[in-house]
Amino acid sequence: MRITLLFIGLTVVFLSCQKNDFNISNLNGNKITVLGHGGMGIGHSYPMNSQESILNCLNLGTDGTEIDVQMTKDGVLVAYHDETLDTKTNSTGKIHEKTWDEISDVQYTTPHFNGYRLVRLESLFQNIEHLKEYIFFLDLKNFNTASDTSYYATMLTEVNNLIVEFDLLDNIYVESKNEGSIAALQSINSKIQHFAYAEYEKALQLAEEHKIVGITLPFDELTEERITLLHEKGIMVATFNTHSKKRNIRAVQFNVDFIQTDKVKHLVKILE
Repeated sequence: MRITLLFIGLTVVFLSCQKNDFNISNLNGNKITVLGHGGMGIGHSYPMNSQESILNCLNLGTDGTEIDVQMTKDGVLVAYHDETLDTKTNSTGKIHEKTWDEISDVQYTTPHFNGYRLVRLESLFQNIEHLKEYIFFLDLKNFNTASDTSYYATMLTEVNNLIVEFDLLDNIYVESKNEGSIAALQSINSKIQHFAYAEYEKALQLAEEHKIVGITLPFDELTEERITLLHEKGIMVATFNTHSKKRNIRAVQFNVDFIQTDKVKHLVKILE
């Protein structure tokens, strides 16, 4: 009897994860764009934002990936998340304090990485086959707290140059955290697609005031009421922190438009 009940339970769980059971209704053609979180996500054997993590993510059948972006003091865009190099690599200091030559050989070291290096975005895009078949979210990180605003202005210019160089206006969404960065990038190139990345009320305000395409919310800030309201206003929704199968499924049920997942294989499987 126990074996029979266990079989029935497993069958129900399996069937609940099939695509046909998801009645997706959103602003993204009633489908969800599957993105890796920095590639394969937190806790994977590849370090987040490494070329290996991102290429592996794309090869698994995702629609694309989110990438954290910083800039060196000589204007090179680098894929890296943390404020300091000390936390994840064999180097120290902050990326904006270094030239690319000073960090081009820096390797990830934690928790168990070996031989994976920092990658500049230009090189990464050059190494992605069929680049224009994918979607990329660029989360811009500015840890330069100096009062001089020229650094961030240069960073936004370099982001635009990268998008134009690879002809990716239709493939890239830039996540901006404040009004100044949204307005500045819009002034550089009004065709760049933005997602406001802030707490819910602030993100909604930015989306409406600047007429941008969407907002990015952590999974824990999702509610059915919020998603419905945002979609009624024509605002798309991306989410992250789906670091379990249960959260993947729940995010799909919320009818968001984009999911930046840490469980890449699972999300691809249930939506294939």
